Amino acid sequence: MVAACVVKTAGPRRSRPGRNLGLTMLVLAGVLHAGMALAQALAAEAVKRDPPASAPRAAQPDDKAGATGLARPKTAANPVTEPSSQVKRPVQTPLTTGITPDVKKVAPPAPVFDGPMRPGFGPAADKPVPPAPPVLVNPKVTRIPGPGYIPSPARLTNTPTESVQPPAVARPAPAVPAAKPGPARRLGEETPFEPGQLLILWTSKEAATAGIAVLRQNHRLIPRQRHELENLGLTVILLVLRNDSQARLWRDRLRREHPDWVIDLNARAGLLQSASPRLYAQKMLTGSAPALRTTMPRGLRLGVIDTGLAPALMHPEALNGSSVVLRSLIDPASKPADPSHGSAVLQLMAGATRQNSFAGVAPPAQLFWAASLRDVAGKAMTNSLVLALALDWLVGQRVVLVNMSLGGRGDAILQAVVTRVLGLNVTLVAAAGNNPAMPAQPSYPAAYAGVWAATAVDAAGHLYSGATRAGYTMLAAPGAELWVPGAGGNGGSYVSGTSYASALAAATLAWQPQPFWSLDAAQRAHRVCAQSLKLQHSAFLGCGLVQKPGEKTRMEAAR
Repeated sequence: MVAACVVKTAGPRRSRPGRNLGLTMLVLAGVLHAGMALAQALAAEAVKRDPPASAPRAAQPDDKAGATGLARPKTAANPVTEPSSQVKRPVQTPLTTGITPDVKKVAPPAPVFDGPMRPGFGPAADKPVPPAPPVLVNPKVTRIPGPGYIPSPARLTNTPTESVQPPAVARPAPAVPAAKPGPARRLGEETPFEPGQLLILWTSKEAATAGIAVLRQNHRLIPRQRHELENLGLTVILLVLRNDSQARLWRDRLRREHPDWVIDLNARAGLLQSASPRLYAQKMLTGSAPALRTTMPRGLRLGVIDTGLAPALMHPEALNGSSVVLRSLIDPASKPADPSHGSAVLQLMAGATRQNSFAGVAPPAQLFWAASLRDVAGKAMTNSLVLALALDWLVGQRVVLVNMSLGGRGDAILQAVVTRVLGLNVTLVAAAGNNPAMPAQPSYPAAYAGVWAATAVDAAGHLYSGATRAGYTMLAAPGAELWVPGAGGNGGSYVSGTSYASALAAATLAWQPQPFWSLDAAQRAHRVCAQSLKLQHSAFLGCGLVQKPGEKTRMEAAR
């Protein structure tokens, strides 16, 4: 076999596939030859141990025929005699593998056994083999798993078997995280948002139509209301969910999936009047305040968002020649708020009474009044959707100035609407806020960029004690212990709050001449700050006390 290997390797150089095939055939032939030789040796041992009755005597170990166990052939030098009664049997020629062996035969080496010999083979074949002990088979026991039972892992064996996977254990689905609760509220404190309501705003009708289709098909959300703000070019829809938690979850999810939409909760807004009216309700005067009359530019149009008005104030004599166009934006299913707040604001701005010669700051004026607050547990409330509808209507009336004596938490919807109104060169004045418990909490829409926030001062120019200490304040106006006549001229009362300061600031700004309203927002703000009276009592008064044109010089001389 070695010679054949040498001949094969010394032949002409073949390609790699042919050479590998030849080597493989040589190796297989050598293995087969060795196996046949081993089989012959084992067969000889078996014949030596148990010779047949008719077989000749096997060669003994002292014979010099080799270790193969075969009888030596009969020659002249080594005669072998056999009984005449036995038939001479030819010696069996071992099988070959087709490869011609050398003339000089070499017996194959005896197999080496590392472990115990198999019965019937090897040197210990003549010894009796004890019977094998019986194999005990454990009965099949079915184990019923109990609580906390963990099955043992399968044993690893050298025999390749088909791997059996343990049965899949059904695991419970991960729990859906609960909605994070909103900010805690004290007992009796109203919620800052409309319960379960969500608003979505788009900047075009086409985008709104496509967005509503996505809500229906992908999220199964059907809008409760759709409002086209024609004068602002915006579209707002209202979604009503089961509760506040669902509204917050959908708000966060829709914001992630649709970042180009304006989505937020429907924030509430309330009136910013005195938190302690008892300090002023007991004070009633019959004297008259100085009548601040001036000639208003004809055609100047002012807008107001507030409660409704007392019917007695709709009489022309109660308005001292001013005109009011009233429109209610309150849901017919809701109860309108008490009109006392709006009536007081109208009195301060453009009211008049003959009994005490009282007159508002800015008569005569053309007022467009958006009644937007409803009654919620005895309190006047509105929300961002209603404010958006009110601003859209006022822009359609071509107003140049809007007063909002209200405030709340604000949301992204209201901010987008306010930004659009400011972009149309409309001045927005809003109350800075009344929150003695949390004076640093901002109030919206006053805190939005571009809105003129008005705070309240008393007769000495000090900051009103109930006003919000806010860094976004631009103007100051009287707002502490203001006397206001009752509707129809019957009596009167004292009121306080940044709501009334905002109304007086807006009425004072209406004194500006017509060219003032042709300026852009930055130029208007610069001129108003230059005309305001600086107050040194507080850092939260902005530019100072708002003044009508030419009034600052007289006030500074009086001081």
